Amino acid sequence: LDIKGESTVRPYDIEIHIYGGLSNPTIQTSSNPPLPENEVMTLIATGTTTAGLADPTAATARAAQLVIEEMRRGRIGAVKSLRPIFKLLDKVDFQVGEQAAYSSTTFNSVTFNLDENWLLTAGISDEGYTRAKVTYLFRFR
Repeated sequence: LDIKGESTVRPYDIEIHIYGGLSNPTIQTSSNPPLPENEVMTLIATGTTTAGLADPTAATARAAQLVIEEMRRGRIGAVKSLRPIFKLLDKVDFQVGEQAAYSSTTFNSVTFNLDENWLLTAGISDEGYTRAKVTYLFRFR
């Protein structure tokens, strides 16, 4: 095996390298900002670090988000027939229990990919506060 992957899970840039034999592969991870390997694995598996799962409400919200995402992608057998309907939502990203970058407020939000560079996000907090933002992505290759 020699598999390399990278992803961004806000605010972390993750890199993973899987190499070696199929019966005993070696997994090497890194992130920016730096995280311990177990935190990187938790981030890859759940979309949050262990700190984000410490609150039972946040953990339940994250689990619900993962189930919804699996349904949307047609990976759950019972809803595979609904994949054509969920295909309409491919340019939409749902976040449940997302923590605001500069406060402890959590939001449930939806992000629409308007095109390759423009995103529109709307969210509501548990306290009823709303937010909306427009994002322009700069991509460096």
